[in-house]
Amino acid sequence: MPYFDTVDDVTSALAGHGYIADRQLATAVFVQTRLDKPLLVEGPAGVGKTELAKAIAAVTGRRLLRLQCYEGQDDTKALYEWDYGKQLLYTQILREKIGQLLADTPDLHTAIERVAQQESAFFSERFLALKRRCLHLFLDYPSAERELEILRSKNTGLPDAAAERLVGIVRGLRGLDLRKAPSISETVDWARTLAVLGVEEIAPAVLSDTVSVVVKYSRDVQRALDALPSLADPNAALADRPGHDHPPGRDHHHHHDHAHRPDLDDGHDAAARAERAAKDQPGRHDEHYYGSPAPASSVGSGDRAVPAGQGSRSFARGLARRRGL
Repeated sequence: MPYFDTVDDVTSALAGHGYIADRQLATAVFVQTRLDKPLLVEGPAGVGKTELAKAIAAVTGRRLLRLQCYEGQDDTKALYEWDYGKQLLYTQILREKIGQLLADTPDLHTAIERVAQQESAFFSERFLALKRRCLHLFLDYPSAERELEILRSKNTGLPDAAAERLVGIVRGLRGLDLRKAPSISETVDWARTLAVLGVEEIAPAVLSDTVSVVVKYSRDVQRALDALPSLADPNAALADRPGHDHPPGRDHHHHHDHAHRPDLDDGHDAAARAERAAKDQPGRHDEHYYGSPAPASSVGSGDRAVPAGQGSRSFARGLARRRGL
């Protein structure tokens, strides 16, 4: 591995091969070269793990070996701890030889010491796990600033203001419950697609027409189409599309009662209001309406009569309580 004097040297070297690294990533690579340990990089699909490996290989001049994982071949099979099953198999195959090796030992202690001298044969690279001995780096989706910098470095042809908005939209799509979130390379592809179409300002229509560049599953496409108008312009109302449960041609963001919209009244609504108004007459609820007679002093009036002097007596009692009397 080349000798880097600083973390910044790593950043510059990777940038020279087209890889924009943040501080954490560059630090991990720097430490790895100093400690001469493997660097295990994990993270979601499309965050640049393979591109990092390619860039490091290019910087160091070493050959890149790629193990393609698939169903049935994952990291638990590719990155071993000590392979106990293989060690046991070798022990069984060599049982006769081990017996010959220990045949002349006079006691158990001597036999254990002789076996210990041979343990390197079973704890060698042929039986190694690798994951435990690695430095570890979790690589997540980049910050908005770093992703915009990556777009700029790829010379997509999309104007800078549009590229900045596109990055924000892609980050919004990643926040949805998608089967596969858009990768960094797909962001680059989308920017190039929009540039080819001559787009200078991001609009929901052109995003909807080209969303398949970054979203690859039918369920994800529908969710993305539903979200794109608000992602492109948070202040804009969603356009009417088939499948929405509001009536076509009517503003579905405002639900007012017909009483506030005389122009939407029909004959039935007008008749219903007239019937309610006829019933709403003062005094139509007599003293027996709620199940018990009302005091005589309150019949025909809106307020219950208060005996003379009651207010002053109540005030005097409250004042006495406050003074502790």
